[in-house]
Amino acid sequence: MKKRLFIAAVIFIAAALIAGLVFLLKPDEDKLSAVLYFLNDEETELIADNNYIPVTDANEIPLQVINLLRDNRAAGGKKSPVPKDCTVNTITFESEDRISIDMSAEFLCDNPHKNVMRAYAVIKSVCSAAQYYGVKEVRVTVNNSPIKAVDGGELDFLSDSDISRRDEKHEILTYDCMLYYEDKASGTLRAEQRSIDAGADSIEQNIVNALIKGPVSKELKRTLPSDMVLISAQTVDGICFVNLEPVSGISNSGTAVLSIVKTLVQLDNVDSVQLLIDGKKVDEIGGIDVSEPIK
Repeated sequence: MKKRLFIAAVIFIAAALIAGLVFLLKPDEDKLSAVLYFLNDEETELIADNNYIPVTDANEIPLQVINLLRDNRAAGGKKSPVPKDCTVNTITFESEDRISIDMSAEFLCDNPHKNVMRAYAVIKSVCSAAQYYGVKEVRVTVNNSPIKAVDGGELDFLSDSDISRRDEKHEILTYDCMLYYEDKASGTLRAEQRSIDAGADSIEQNIVNALIKGPVSKELKRTLPSDMVLISAQTVDGICFVNLEPVSGISNSGTAVLSIVKTLVQLDNVDSVQLLIDGKKVDEIGGIDVSEPIK
């Protein structure tokens, strides 16, 4: 009898432990994990930011995303792509995988390029959150009028991959990549996810300038001096030539060399990096041989 009671007690305790574990591991059905996209101060880059979105209905996702985008605090100081005085006119589910979002006139500014970047941030953010419900494409309009693209065309339905792809003209709209800065705690290089615009200048040039401006995360610190000036960055036959103005501090920084190389070789057309100072080769920087291209 005692043996049976003991076995029953063990089974009861085991069942209780399993039930408790299942409860702890059960995902929060009222929240979605999504990557939202904010802007840098110049509105030339999309900056990824992990968020949890409170959701009780799939139809609420776009509005929840836009509300979070409007709140700068949700991005830890990054610039919101949705002005605070901008409102949502309508959100229409055109089909199971398409959403149209019509914004008020305050969404636009006088700079067409910034308007496109704002739309890209909203589209990528909504796609990221709503993909769980089969949504693949989003269109953003303003007072029922399409947003003008930089080339004079109009933005239509776009997917996340559309914004980060090469089109028929081999032009990159934005490039999702990892920028390498120095970790304050360990002193090693650590990646920060960024979405770099390639509309105005070459993607190589925009990436190096982003490195110069420094990281967004407070856990990281810059690898290049803040007064560093990039003269040019272009790739020829797989070699990216990065031409920098001479500045104090760079000659002793091997970390600067590694951060530039490690970041740029992510590009499909870059196999190695040749660093130049004022247009000339130098033997070494920070103890690293830079007389020849570095892979």
